[in-house]
Amino acid sequence: MGRVWPRKFLRGARRLFVVGLLILITLFGYGISSRDAVQMEHFCDAVVSWRTNPEFRSIGIQYCELSSLAMRTRPLGIS
Repeated sequence: MGRVWPRKFLRGARRLFVVGLLILITLFGYGISSRDAVQMEHFCDAVVSWRTNPEFRSIGIQYCELSSLAMRTRPLGIS
């Protein structure tokens, strides 16, 4: 009988961890401002366009500028 409660405790702790992690991920996903989302979308759109115009120098400059802006996003206002 002494062995039953540790299993239940571990199972409950595991569930709590998974639920907490999912809530945290959801908050970070919806906690991005519209300005930051637009910057990330510009970067994603540019990545698609690089496949059709493989001129290295222009792609390198665009990558540096757009990736820098996309990485400055602040989920939940945390930089």
